Amino acid sequence: MPKITKITVQVKQPSRMNIFVDDKFFTGLDQLYCIQYGLRMGQEVSAQFCEKILKIDQAETVYKKALKLLAIRPQSTFEIRQKLRQREFAANHIEQTVSRLEKNNLLNDDEFAISWIKHRLENRLRSTQHLISELRQKGIAKLTIQSAIEQTNMADQELLIATKLLQAKLRQTKLPINKVKVRGYLSRRGFSYGTILAAEKILASNAEDAA
Repeated sequence: MPKITKITVQVKQPSRMNIFVDDKFFTGLDQLYCIQYGLRMGQEVSAQFCEKILKIDQAETVYKKALKLLAIRPQSTFEIRQKLRQREFAANHIEQTVSRLEKNNLLNDDEFAISWIKHRLENRLRSTQHLISELRQKGIAKLTIQSAIEQTNMADQELLIATKLLQAKLRQTKLPINKVKVRGYLSRRGFSYGTILAAEKILASNAEDAA
């Protein structure tokens, strides 16, 4: 039966070990798994055990890649699956990773949707329709989006957002408030005709008060 003939620490990743079987490199493996499975020099290993170790290492590689993606920015479940598939990881390892991330509350579409909306509102003025479109592109379910919209009070904020955008556009273009071109600017950003008219009325009223 094959034996483990050498175990060495990887130079670039000290938390991983190089496993040699019958004097040939077999695989790299996280140190914790080496301890968990009691790997040692001289240990006999069956073909089934070797296959199990390989699967463990492959699954861990996928999980660590997912963690790196999440470290860049929060991701939706759809995004994580898509990016891991692009790297041609095995489907079963991707699903294991998704389940593990969800279990550890590192992947949660409900929280992601709320966080995305808040972040966009802090950095860019967006209509409800625009935010819905962005979240749909990220694979977020319709009901999840609706819940996030309600929890972030988007309905109450949309008129304020439209008014701010309209005010900025008028300063830039020097056009009249009700000019078709200005209305089209807001319409293309997902604001309804009713919201646009309401924003115009607010600015018109403010202008009268200031006169």
